[in-house]
Amino acid sequence: MFLIGEKKLAPSTIAKRLQRTRQMFAAMKRRRLIEENPFTDVKHGEGDVTGKQRFIGRGDTSKLIDAAPDWVWRAIIALARYGGLRCPSEVLSLKLADIDWGNARLRVTSPKTEHNPGGASRVIPIFPELRPFLDEVWEMAAEGEEYVIPSKYRTAALGADGWRNCNLRTQFLRIVKRAGLKPYPRPFHNLRASRETELAAAHPVHVAAEWLGNSPRIALKHYLQVTESDFAKAVANAESDLEIPMQYTAEMVRNTQQEKQGGSQVQKTTEAVSTQNCRDLRPLTFSCGKSLFGNDLRQMAGTGFEPATSRL
Repeated sequence: MFLIGEKKLAPSTIAKRLQRTRQMFAAMKRRRLIEENPFTDVKHGEGDVTGKQRFIGRGDTSKLIDAAPDWVWRAIIALARYGGLRCPSEVLSLKLADIDWGNARLRVTSPKTEHNPGGASRVIPIFPELRPFLDEVWEMAAEGEEYVIPSKYRTAALGADGWRNCNLRTQFLRIVKRAGLKPYPRPFHNLRASRETELAAAHPVHVAAEWLGNSPRIALKHYLQVTESDFAKAVANAESDLEIPMQYTAEMVRNTQQEKQGGSQVQKTTEAVSTQNCRDLRPLTFSCGKSLFGNDLRQMAGTGFEPATSRL
């Protein structure tokens, strides 16, 4: 109740803290420092993060980049939005030596997942949208600079207790307002989530998750969003690939209704399906009036697949 009442923490934060507390007491129990784990049966829902999700489209991203005060902030925004990097930890850990220009790849060091097997770093493509900003970084980097984003930003964001984004967040919210956009929750996370949403629409979800450094389960739960373009694509083309199967499904429904009245109507309806439609429907069970087993479909229309019998 202390976390819910006095602290007024978000449900997801409460769930995370309870999880860590249970893990800590479980470790103490294993070492026989305590007899029982008092938090074993304490549970709390993780909450719904969809209310904090925002898809930052290409147009709004361009406004943010145009409103950025300098090349450093253009790079920060581009790395989060077009590279999908965690900000600040991954953005500020990126080194100039991590850029593989020849293979168009970028090695991303990930402080958040370094404790996981194989999670210390990952390799992502240098996406076409990201390339111009890396070019600018390369040209603007001071002599002897090690990091993509100048070291002074790294020093400000990396405190004694780990990474914090408050220093970057304050300035970024100013950029959001300067761009004429309405401030939105989880500003850097939603840039990253918007990128994973785009990648998952263009590539298998496991590929998008690999590039973003999470798992398909986490991506589906916390990152991927339904966008306006998804709705637009669904209704844009009346002659889509889904049209013929939908018509054929309706035809099959009518066949079923006619079959109840007698098998004669089924033959006529089956013959009415055009050869062109059949070519388009090769993935389906039936093709040009024949089953995949080569038997004439019209011969099965009266009795179905089961042999005739007088019993129910």
